[in-house]
Amino acid sequence: MLEEFIRKPLSEWEASDLDRLVDGGAREDDRLEFKSEMYGNNDEPTREMLRDVTALANHQGGYLLIGVNENGDGVASDIPGVLLGDHDERLRASLRSNVTPRLNGLEVVIVPYNAAGVVVIHVPFSYTRPHMVTFKGLNQFWKRHGREKNPMAIDEIQFAFERRLEGQSKMDSFVTARKRHAQGLVPSEAALFLYATPALPDQALVDIHDERIRLLMNSDSRAGAGAIGVGAHLSQRGRHSMA
Repeated sequence: MLEEFIRKPLSEWEASDLDRLVDGGAREDDRLEFKSEMYGNNDEPTREMLRDVTALANHQGGYLLIGVNENGDGVASDIPGVLLGDHDERLRASLRSNVTPRLNGLEVVIVPYNAAGVVVIHVPFSYTRPHMVTFKGLNQFWKRHGREKNPMAIDEIQFAFERRLEGQSKMDSFVTARKRHAQGLVPSEAALFLYATPALPDQALVDIHDERIRLLMNSDSRAGAGAIGVGAHLSQRGRHSMA
């Protein structure tokens, strides 16, 4: 898998990381796909892009690298790259408009390579799958199987919806149980309960690169005795969580 070759956030990728894929013989699998050329602006290339991305999302997520050749057996062979442009903005806009439910946490980054660039699409594991391609009334579900993508069978679609509903039911039960527990810890008079459920925003809500914010988020200070506290923690990998 790609993680065997590159172990850092997508925003920090460099040309040397892409070279490592070729030198190490990175191979396509159910979570990694190489494309030699950028998708065009016409209808069919747009449909193909939407199918490729949702096929990853409806499986286990993964990476799509545009501007990388493979040798016919799925092994990265060389990097021609693609002409630099606003490919990231165009792809993000199309994916926002033509996929339902929306692909939360999706990343599209252009990694400069020589005089060109490689467009990398990172599709995270999705808890809201299955995702449907809605471009011009398609209403299609696709899924990655090995190096290929195929239309999802009826039983696969049904199972995916059942898993989504099961996950939502577990989350609702968890929140209800925690609220009941909290109610037993406070006096009988009126009380205010605040709770949060997991979310994967399309963009970061807090600029964690600001050193002042990082110090504040890792601080264990409180407003004083009896005050309502909002705690925060910043993990080693730069992701933030609130409680």
